[in-house]
Amino acid sequence: MAPFEEHKHDIAEKIIEDIDQGSQADLIVFNDDVNTFEWVIQCFVEVCELTVEEAVEKTFYIHFNGQGVVRSGPYDEMARMKQALQDRGLTAIVGRSREN
Repeated sequence: MAPFEEHKHDIAEKIIEDIDQGSQADLIVFNDDVNTFEWVIQCFVEVCELTVEEAVEKTFYIHFNGQGVVRSGPYDEMARMKQALQDRGLTAIVGRSREN
């Protein structure tokens, strides 16, 4: 089963739909059994402009919780980062998380 399909119930509980493209949004990444910790950390540093320490912390959080907010900001910026992460093989969406 695809990682996104595994978490669709969590998504329904955690994400609020209908985000206006001018509003603030969260970049949410899902755990998978494919990508290594090193690769995810590298992606977070290069794409999301996190420090190595921040990237390590978020990677472990996602690993143990199944999903997590990596960045928050303007919808357009988060959508660009989501696409870049997806292009690198990570499963990510843009939404509003109730974690925050």
